[in-house]
Amino acid sequence: MAATGNITLAANVTGGLDGSRTFGPVTITANAAVTQTLAVALINGATTVTVPSGATAVVIFPPNAANPIPNPAFAGTLTLKGISGDTGVAISNKWPTLISFDTAPASFVILSTVVGTATAWFM
Repeated sequence: MAATGNITLAANVTGGLDGSRTFGPVTITANAAVTQTLAVALINGATTVTVPSGATAVVIFPPNAANPIPNPAFAGTLTLKGISGDTGVAISNKWPTLISFDTAPASFVILSTVVGTATAWFM
């Protein structure tokens, strides 16, 4: 029997200048979910993360995330890249990052300014 999976996102903001706003819940569903979690040993530089075949999404827990393992001593910055040579986009070293795929790439790169450990949770 194949694994199935769901990731559900929901958010709300109150007390803003435009009042309250709510988004979601929005659910990403995988009828053939990948069940793989990787500890990603970040170097001071580019670390390539291999994406399992058939992955629908990945949640990247950075070194300072409270879940699964906090590393409050991590003082670096993180940049998510498609390949090592591109500019990329800065991601949080504290809050998880969700990326969903129509077709999973072979890999992605996390550029870190210091050594640390992140976790990649694939579905």
